[in-house]
Amino acid sequence: MDQFCAYEATFITVKRVSAPVLRAKSAESFRRVQRDGVHGYVADLESRALCRDFLKVPLPPRVEAEAPSAGTVGSLGHPEFCHKPCLFALSRCPNGAACNFCHKDHGKLRKLSKQQRELLRQLGEAERLALILPLLRAKDLPEADGLLTRLETHLYSLTATPSAAPTWKILQLRRALGQLSFRRLLLLSETTAWALGELLELQAQVGAA
Repeated sequence: MDQFCAYEATFITVKRVSAPVLRAKSAESFRRVQRDGVHGYVADLESRALCRDFLKVPLPPRVEAEAPSAGTVGSLGHPEFCHKPCLFALSRCPNGAACNFCHKDHGKLRKLSKQQRELLRQLGEAERLALILPLLRAKDLPEADGLLTRLETHLYSLTATPSAAPTWKILQLRRALGQLSFRRLLLLSETTAWALGELLELQAQVGAA
């Protein structure tokens, strides 16, 4: 309730009246305008969509993702004679079947630490072969018997030089080497070229089997 003053003759009279609501008769309610506008927009969607050309164009066929190929060049002889795992084997390798890396599962990849690699480089050829050959024999691969026999003959022809490394470090290195594949062990032994050539032949032989 609003109050205003009215002057009548010489007396001042205070009256309590309700303030009038001032609104133009031609103005519409905002809610009504908003409601009618939304309804009109929704009702007009179908007619506008029929005028569009994109409804007449068929949708492109759905392309299924290709499964990663496991029959690669680098996968021959898996798991003992194959190459290192491919970084793109789980997605889509750009080289496909011609990839020189393995596309099959290797589980948790085992590697030597920086200190173990440095220790292995400090060993002479005779010491490296004496350390790695028993691990290669423990793989129990009949197809590699000929290669291992020739490596043992080559080891007997070498002159061993004692290592200055502590025994516990050599034992730790041997445990780490025992978790590597046949191919990786042979490469770490840094043997002669003929041994690496026979490794490639073994890889192709086992992969074709």
